[in-house]
Amino acid sequence: NTDGSPAFACETGLTLLGIVGIEDPLRPEVAPAIQRCYKAGIDVRMVTGDNLATAIAIAKGAGILNLELHCDKEGNVLPKRAMEG
Repeated sequence: NTDGSPAFACETGLTLLGIVGIEDPLRPEVAPAIQRCYKAGIDVRMVTGDNLATAIAIAKGAGILNLELHCDKEGNVLPKRAMEG
């Protein structure tokens, strides 16, 4: 073990068989609803417990982060457009 303690026998000789990732996709009505809010003058903010990269991906997919307004030419979020606390 990394802390120097010995490993149990059941913790040795293991083989990683695979890694699985899942996605909880946005509902189809989310992005249009966000756009209606913006057109009505409502400034949309998102607060989440996800890590920053995941939150940015969700915000881009939902249309909260607009690629033309909030990102540079490479698609990176401009400073102070997405924050973690």
